Amino acid sequence: MALSLDSEAPGSDAFVHQLSSLVNKEDVREIVSTQKHMLNRFEKTNEMLSSFNKLSSNHYDEKVEQFKNHTRTLLDMKRELDTIFKRIKVLKTQVARQYPDAYEASQEMNQGDDLDDDDRELASKEETK
Repeated sequence: MALSLDSEAPGSDAFVHQLSSLVNKEDVREIVSTQKHMLNRFEKTNEMLSSFNKLSSNHYDEKVEQFKNHTRTLLDMKRELDTIFKRIKVLKTQVARQYPDAYEASQEMNQGDDLDDDDRELASKEETK
């Protein structure tokens, strides 16, 4: 049995030797060199993408916070404007009760104003609430 293993070894060695003689060693070195070069490029690209993702994430977080602050500001301004328009409506109502003739005359003078249309829309919205 030992003889058969020894006799197979030279045959397999001969096969490997014949197979390696078919492959050009310079081509193999060039392929390995190209693969190493591409690996370095991919690693650098990966590092650049990771860096970009970190920067983008930080920038996104900043913008989200700014957006939240701006949204809060707009909501506060809307509440303040609603309060102002309600106060104006109350004042108009008081003026209409205390000085009906003067109020009526002012309404006739301002009939074409857009402000009166807006006031009517606001009043109709408040009545529906």
